[in-house]
Amino acid sequence: MRESPETLIVPYNIPKPISSTAFINIDLVLCERCGWCCSSFNTASGTESCPLCRKNVSRIPISIDEVYRLRFDEKKGTVIEFSRKTLVE
Repeated sequence: MRESPETLIVPYNIPKPISSTAFINIDLVLCERCGWCCSSFNTASGTESCPLCRKNVSRIPISIDEVYRLRFDEKKGTVIEFSRKTLVE
C-alpha cells in the first residue's frame, strides 16, 4: 500500500493556537502539473513544490467565509467550485 502524499510534507513550524482576535490565512495549494492539492492554514511554512512531481505549486487564497470543493470531470478535468459558508443560526 502506498503512503499518502501528505506524509511527505514536513512542517517548518507549528502554528500557534488561533485566538478570537486572530485571523488565519488559508490557501488552496495546487500542482497544475499532476493535480496534487492540499489546504494550507499556515502560509509561513509554505509548500513551495509538489511532493509528488517536485514542480512549483500555485496558491489560491481562501477567505475565512469561503469553502471550495474539488471534483474530477472526465471532459473538463479537475473542477474547483467556490462558495460561501452558510451561517448556522
